[in-house]
Amino acid sequence: MDTISIFLKTIFENNEFIFPVVVIFFLVTFVGINMVLAVLKEDRWSLILPLGAVVGLFGFIIFLGTLSYLFKGRTGILIIITIFVSFGLFLFRKNRKKLPELKIDGFFIKSILLYFLVTGLVAFLAGTTQYGGDVIAYWGFATSFANGNYPLKSPWQPDLLANHHQGTYLFEGAVHAMTNADMLLVHTLYSTFVISAGIFLIWAVVRKITNRDILSVIPALVVYFSFGAIFIPLPSLVRQFLNPEVEHVVTRLPLLLDAKNRLGGMSNLPDMIYINHRAAALVGFLLVLYIIYAKLKIKDFWKPLIVAVLSVAIASSDEIYLPALIFAVGFWFIREFVTKPQQRKTTFISFLLGGLIFLTFFFVVGNALRDSMLTPPKEGTRFRIVTNTDSLLMRNESLKSAILRSSSDSSYFWFLPSVWILSVLALFLGIFGKNYFVWLVTFATLGSLVAFFVVDHTFYATNNERFLSQLYQHLAFIISVSSLLLSQAKNRLLRPLAQFSLFALIVPSIVFASVFIYKYAKKPAYNNLYGKLSDDKVLLWLRNNKPKERTFFIDGFLWKTNDPYLTNHGIQNFGLFVPVSPADIKVHTPDFGVEAIDVINTLNPREMEALKITYLYILDDQVGRFPLKRQKDLKNSDYFKEVYNDGLGSLYQVSNQYYEKGENIPGTISELSDILKGGNIFVDNPPSFNFYIRSALALELRNNGNLYSVWGPGIFNYIETKIVLKQPEEGIAYDYIIVRPDSDARTICKCENVKKIWEIQQAVAYEVK
Repeated sequence: MDTISIFLKTIFENNEFIFPVVVIFFLVTFVGINMVLAVLKEDRWSLILPLGAVVGLFGFIIFLGTLSYLFKGRTGILIIITIFVSFGLFLFRKNRKKLPELKIDGFFIKSILLYFLVTGLVAFLAGTTQYGGDVIAYWGFATSFANGNYPLKSPWQPDLLANHHQGTYLFEGAVHAMTNADMLLVHTLYSTFVISAGIFLIWAVVRKITNRDILSVIPALVVYFSFGAIFIPLPSLVRQFLNPEVEHVVTRLPLLLDAKNRLGGMSNLPDMIYINHRAAALVGFLLVLYIIYAKLKIKDFWKPLIVAVLSVAIASSDEIYLPALIFAVGFWFIREFVTKPQQRKTTFISFLLGGLIFLTFFFVVGNALRDSMLTPPKEGTRFRIVTNTDSLLMRNESLKSAILRSSSDSSYFWFLPSVWILSVLALFLGIFGKNYFVWLVTFATLGSLVAFFVVDHTFYATNNERFLSQLYQHLAFIISVSSLLLSQAKNRLLRPLAQFSLFALIVPSIVFASVFIYKYAKKPAYNNLYGKLSDDKVLLWLRNNKPKERTFFIDGFLWKTNDPYLTNHGIQNFGLFVPVSPADIKVHTPDFGVEAIDVINTLNPREMEALKITYLYILDDQVGRFPLKRQKDLKNSDYFKEVYNDGLGSLYQVSNQYYEKGENIPGTISELSDILKGGNIFVDNPPSFNFYIRSALALELRNNGNLYSVWGPGIFNYIETKIVLKQPEEGIAYDYIIVRPDSDARTICKCENVKKIWEIQQAVAYEVK
């Protein structure tokens, strides 16, 4: 009860922010419901409601992704949602005389209770989930979109297209623009919305397929709770016959999180709440498959066109579902072509138009694949197809089984079958289940499997592992739905096999995951539900007056703090353009580049011009650390014009005259590549260095010889160039050593004769004599 009281107290305290966000979700769902009623032959409100939520979500993303070329910023977003809701009202006028009857029966009562229970659990969990570092990118895209940044460019690299997941963050940015709620709250409520809609959509679709009221919720829980994991208890005697990918000792009930956790992937519900663009793409993928499966009120000729538009919105949210969609649509086309010979010409034209519509919207609505095609990296393609045998064999290792134990000497272990074993079981049950929707998921799974093996990201070697969670979710969905269908079969062999698969393989892992989720959700605080923006005056002033200018912050970062507070909040909460990343090499998140660190240390016009900085904010207590020459420059109104002062620091407009006549001073990382002339270079590593410093040093010296540094935090999260760090070892003769100022370089080279050749506040370079 204490947990519920804390949760409700947080809700009431933040109602002024939560209520407007919830109203927007209701409006979007209202429009979506009317789209569904206008197009689909459906009379079950249990299916219409989640369909409406998802159709409304992706419909609004399409409206935002197209109309934002004309209507930008907060005013533009208000115009777009007005058009969107007006469209919904227009459809409502046409639908209201033919609304399906709402039946108040036993199932209605049960479904209301389950809706309340599931939504509440997801909301509790979302309220306490810890978000990772990538949210600065996600929310920066959203808030800068609210400021008028479209086509979307990276706020930390304003010359470069975002080249990132966009659809979800266009939606979140629109909600932020209309409510002024903090992105922490917007992200949390969006996650609750899309995940709840996904659970209820699967439940309703499976109920329609199987005619099982309550048991039909099992496939939904498989996908969203256990994430497709199937754990089987086996005695230790059989361990000798198995060859798993991993074997771990765990202190809790088995989870996919412990067996197949992958960077950037989803292996549990908190991951999905954090990576909610993938949660949205998942429910969009299910929506498209259902539209292919369902009957329309309009001619089937238009179905491929509807699927095409929705597929673009899904790809905008997360392109990882495109291979699955392509294979499912391919199967659909072949089936239509074969089973309807008299309509082959019409079918071909319909799918051809659908393809053209897809291509048109693909290049209009912002998405990562489009940006990759329009702005290829300088050092190679971002994506490529890899088919060599070594790569295929290496990737196959990830599909192997896994073993989890409660202790190293336990008499039993939990066995997660390999993807291949699950595929055989899913295929067997799917064939005998004889359901078209299941077959669509089966061919979609084949698309994910092919992508897992052959799609390669040049600058992110393990990116293909993100398809792994798809495979487990899809396969367990096929097994669970087919088992439900066959559990009612008359065949004496299939029926017990299906019941065993359902209750012995599927249900236990749902229970294990539910225990984990319950413990995770039960926390003493729900900080993600707070909606008030931080009260940084300069950030608010910039958002209201100069949202598209490039502002740089001297806030004590690297000198008195390791937290670039104003930079991070300026990007993620206020949508400002803060060019801190490398000027011409794409990075994934706002990692500080060489130029930005040099600006922090010197305010050199050379580096400031490279970043095209137009406004500079300096805390008052930071001015005195610059040389007197630079302090005089700041007082020169021909160079820097003060436009705002918040009592803590001054905001200056930087003139072109400073870039033309200002003088550079020594002590920059950018000059280091001209000083160190190759050879073996040792670069110290965190925690000895701030990790931003090591990243910048490694970037500047990547072509200057052999770089030696202990691998770990302190290299860019993602950068589109090759940086090779070699592991330091005994016996290596270093030509240069870079350490922090209070370190003794002689302990690295085990020598006596070193000469200081370069220095900044945070690092010193020595030449070994």
